[in-house]
Amino acid sequence: DLISNMTTNQIVQDTCNLAAPLMSDFKSLFSNIIVNTEAMAKNLESSSQFIASGNLMLKLATFLGTQDSHRIITECIKESILVEQSIVKILMQKSVVRKYVTEKEVISLLDPKKFTGESKKLVKKTLRNANNAIKNIKNRREKFTNH
Repeated sequence: DLISNMTTNQIVQDTCNLAAPLMSDFKSLFSNIIVNTEAMAKNLESSSQFIASGNLMLKLATFLGTQDSHRIITECIKESILVEQSIVKILMQKSVVRKYVTEKEVISLLDPKKFTGESKKLVKKTLRNANNAIKNIKNRREKFTNH
């Protein structure tokens, strides 16, 4: 039992010694990320009609069910790409879509700026958790180093 406990302590100590610098490297990496907002906006604009299609799918699903709604949106996206026309234009040609949503609603639902959901909160929570993990690893490393 004593040998097993000593082995476990050594494994924990070695793991902490290896993990702490790695976590610090990740912290450094994340703190040095530079967001090119211009490029992101351009990419978002070029694919914006498709990114937020989930919003419209959910809206239509309340009337048509998830499977039919998903099928209609997917078919419209494929058609939009194939004929190189706006997804809004393709969607509004479908009577089943017009029956439940207006063109204004479609445009609003497809707005990618409204598709961020909880991402800001999730990023903050993830960073907070990462910082706490780093602190915990450092504390454990110090605890096992001092024994």
